[in-house]
Amino acid sequence: MPEKRRRTRSVVALRWTLARSVPAFYVVFSLYTAAAAFLLLLGLGSALAAASPAIFEVFQDAAGGGSRFAPMWRVIVQSAPLSEAPGQVLLDYFLSGVNLGLGVFLVWRRPQDGVARLLGLAMVGTAAAFNLQAHTAFATVDTVAPELHAIVPIHWVLHAVSGAAYLHALLVFPNGRVVPARLVWLVRLAYFFMAEEILLTFITARLAYWRSRSNCCSGSRDSTRMRCPN
Repeated sequence: MPEKRRRTRSVVALRWTLARSVPAFYVVFSLYTAAAAFLLLLGLGSALAAASPAIFEVFQDAAGGGSRFAPMWRVIVQSAPLSEAPGQVLLDYFLSGVNLGLGVFLVWRRPQDGVARLLGLAMVGTAAAFNLQAHTAFATVDTVAPELHAIVPIHWVLHAVSGAAYLHALLVFPNGRVVPARLVWLVRLAYFFMAEEILLTFITARLAYWRSRSNCCSGSRDSTRMRCPN
């Protein structure tokens, strides 16, 4: 009886904690989803530019302008030749749309459910991290728009978080507890590797930032091809 009472209290405490953290989780999840959507839109823009000369010209004109979005258009234009075949792009974005939609739906319907939160993070991250077309920007971003280098570490963060969240969600589905309990070490291992990948990502991103800034300021002065990050 005492053991049953202790478990009941722990479940109630967990539910209370989840309920209180809903607003904060919504903020984090919204930023996380926005980052995934931005990477997907970059890849989609490159695919559209590759498929239509008219769209390519529009994006090229925007890339040559002086607007704050010019770096984004430069990345799209330069990565257009790297785009996949139209059929593969359609398949990639269909699967990404399904993952993104289901992830957002789960969090919207069950914001106080820990398993639903984990699945939401996993599915939204997977939508961008495993979309091949969305990877085209990484090949050109440091050359044509080093100020947007942040999309590279963001991509790896999505990889790390979605992988750890998927494993955690599968181990605690459906009641939020690891069964059997001896498998809890898998959850800890997943978060260890997640933290390691995120840490290494930001260290290498900082090094790349300073390298690109050094190359830019001491090398080419062609402002249409490369700009020093602030």
